[in-house]
Amino acid sequence: MESFSLEGFIIQAFARGMANGSMANGTTNAVIEVTSENTALPETQVVPKRKRYSVPKNDECIRLVGEHTENLAKDADDTCMLCCENKVEVELIHSVCKGGDGKEHKCLNNRFCKSCITQTIAAQETRQSVVIPQCPCCRGRVSKMVQLDDNVVLDLPPFKPESSNSILANARRNKLLVAYNGTGILQGDTGDVNVSEWKILAPYHVEGDKSKVETYTRVKRDWYEIWNVTAFAMMNPSVTGWPDQKMLLRSINIKLKEINRSDFRWLPKVYGGTLHTPTEVGRELKRKRVTVSVTTSDGSGAGSSSSSSRTSRVHCDCSTCVRRRAEKAKKKRKKKRKKTSKKTE
Repeated sequence: MESFSLEGFIIQAFARGMANGSMANGTTNAVIEVTSENTALPETQVVPKRKRYSVPKNDECIRLVGEHTENLAKDADDTCMLCCENKVEVELIHSVCKGGDGKEHKCLNNRFCKSCITQTIAAQETRQSVVIPQCPCCRGRVSKMVQLDDNVVLDLPPFKPESSNSILANARRNKLLVAYNGTGILQGDTGDVNVSEWKILAPYHVEGDKSKVETYTRVKRDWYEIWNVTAFAMMNPSVTGWPDQKMLLRSINIKLKEINRSDFRWLPKVYGGTLHTPTEVGRELKRKRVTVSVTTSDGSGAGSSSSSSRTSRVHCDCSTCVRRRAEKAKKKRKKKRKKTSKKTE
C-alpha cells in the first residue's frame, strides 16, 4: 500500500493547478496531472554523437603553414610559448571535424619547439586505451606537424600509453622512494589508516631530497610493495590519503622529468622514441623488397618467349628474424642427420 492518501493528493494537485493556471473569462485552463513518484517515467538520456575527423593532405598542410607565415607580423616573437626559451621549430596541423565549421586548424598558437611537443603529448591522458595527440593550446585533435625550416610534413599517430611495469622499473632504476606522514600501511597497524602527506623523492640525485626524507615519519623504497599498497588502499575504504595507481604513476613521471631521467623510448620515432608504428614497419619492409624481372623461353619455336616477374625479399636483420632463421636451419640439419643415419643402417 502507498504511504499517502489519494484524496489528499488530488486536493493538493488541484490547488497547485489552480494557482499556476491561467484565468480566462472566469474559467481555468489548468491541466492536473495525478502521478506518483514511483510511477514516473525515467528521463531519456541523450547520447552525444561521435565526432569524425578528416586528415589534411601534405600539400594542404604546407599551404596552411605558408598562409600563417605570411599573416604574421615582421617583428613577431618566434619563441616557444611553452618553455619560453627555444625557438619554434614545428607547426601543428589540426584535424578537421566532418560536418563542423572548418575552423579547427585556425589555432593562433600552434607553433612550438619539438621538445615541448614531445613532452606534452607524452603526458596527455588516454582515450579508449590510446593517447590521441592534442594541441597544447586549444586541446584540439592534431594529426600532423610541419617542420618550419624545410617544410617536411610528419604524421602524428595515436599510440598506447607507457605501461605501469615500465614506469615502476624506471622508478626502481633511479632509486626513487615514497615518503609520507601518518599511520603505517601493511605494517601490522590496526584500525583506520590515515596518510596526511606523501611525496616521491630522489635522494640519490637531488641534494635537497636527502634532507626532506628526514622530515617524514615513514619511508618506503620497495616499489613492488608500494604497488601492492596502492592496490590495497584502492579496495579498502578504511585507508585515506594514500594515492591511487593513476596518481602514483603520474607522480613518478613528474619526478623523473624533474631530475632529467625521463625515458621516452616507448614513444614512436616522431615523438623522440624508438617505437615502430605499424605504418613505419610496412614502409621498412617495402624498402627491403627487390623486384627482379626474369625472362624465360619455352623453346616451342623461334622467337616464342614468355616473360614473368617475381619479387624476392631481402632477409630482415632484426634479432627476432635472425633467431627464427637460426632455429629453422637447426631443425633442417637435424632432419638431414636423421635421414643419413637411417640410410647407413
